Amino acid sequence: MANWQRKAHQYLLEGNYTEAAKIYEQAIEAEPSVKSHYWHLGLMFLLQGQETEAQTTWLVAMAEGGSEQLDLWTAELMQVLQTEAIRRADLADYLTAWTIRQHMKQIAPTDINNLLHIIQVSIKLETFQIEDINALGIIDLLLHTEESALDSHLLLQCIKNILAYEQPLKNIDEDSKHSYLDEESVVDKLLKEIYIENKYCVDIGASDGITMSNTYFLYRRGWSGLAVECDSIKFTKLAYAHRDSVNVDLAKCLVTPDNIVNILNSHQVPKKIGFLSLDIDGYDYFVLDKVLSSFRPSIVCVEINESIPPPLKFTVKWDKNYFWEENHFFGQSISQLNILCERYEYALVELHYNNAFLIPKEITNKPSLTPEQAYKKGYLDRDDRKQKFPWNADMEDIHSLSPQEALEYLNNFFSQYEGKFICTI
Repeated sequence: MANWQRKAHQYLLEGNYTEAAKIYEQAIEAEPSVKSHYWHLGLMFLLQGQETEAQTTWLVAMAEGGSEQLDLWTAELMQVLQTEAIRRADLADYLTAWTIRQHMKQIAPTDINNLLHIIQVSIKLETFQIEDINALGIIDLLLHTEESALDSHLLLQCIKNILAYEQPLKNIDEDSKHSYLDEESVVDKLLKEIYIENKYCVDIGASDGITMSNTYFLYRRGWSGLAVECDSIKFTKLAYAHRDSVNVDLAKCLVTPDNIVNILNSHQVPKKIGFLSLDIDGYDYFVLDKVLSSFRPSIVCVEINESIPPPLKFTVKWDKNYFWEENHFFGQSISQLNILCERYEYALVELHYNNAFLIPKEITNKPSLTPEQAYKKGYLDRDDRKQKFPWNADMEDIHSLSPQEALEYLNNFFSQYEGKFICTI
């Protein structure tokens, strides 16, 4: 392997596809007749999400080939893509593996082994449907494929995985609840009490769109909306869940205070959003601040950090490098959220375990609860809270402390995150 090839491969491993593409473009200029340069360049485009550029690169390279040459070049291209698809699957990057194999399917639609791999990856992504077997034409191909061309071990493994697979999206009960703690019942109750100008919802941190969703029941009622999710696997499930929805826009991106308004505007979200659900397990306070500065949702459902009682005003600071470590260091306390309620004239009408519900004061007669009232009724005094939130057991002592003692307790508890959060009384 030449030095430039090693460098390009290293860029690939590092995820620096732009630099790798530059190297292959230079290689094509130096050796325009070497087709493998085109195969790898197209792959770099594909990994950057530039699918049209990838296909164009491959087609240009094959434009003047005869039938025998085309067969040879196709086999070479398939091998390049196969190698990367296998590597991605080994890394558990199933979405990228699935994308690559979909392009392999376009190049060689009757490659039975690739189709079996598509089934395998779909099962990993939990997007597999039994109808996919017929849609891919697998049964017919199995009947007409020579035994020597079939990976029998792959076929056997695929059959085992299909039989063991519990299809998560089949037979969805129209009357079943989908939100984690039945938040949709609270939303439904509030919808009956106020006038909603736009039946449009925004779900930031939408996950797979069904499991623990606060908005799925609204889409089933004909609402329009925007669902935003940054996790690749969850977004794949989200896209599959809404594959037939013409009224639901999807956005795969990491939401920040700097980009949220642009995201909403780019999807032509109405200023008076009917329902906003926000749950990103991080700097929710700063994202909500930006949303409320430009939009006026009729109902807001936003997660709080239920382990931190009033009057403590706590929030994780906005930091582009922040990620939730699945511990208590996330989000905002209810007293911190109340700052936004006062700033933007929203009534805190209910706390449902760890989700606060806000309504603009001009459209509701419901009294605005104090953080203490909401927290006591909506979380602290609930008989089942310890059962539903067992992970908060190590924070129980904070409820017996004075505000000043609780402040000192929390600062000590989060000492490893010094400088990364705000906490006051």
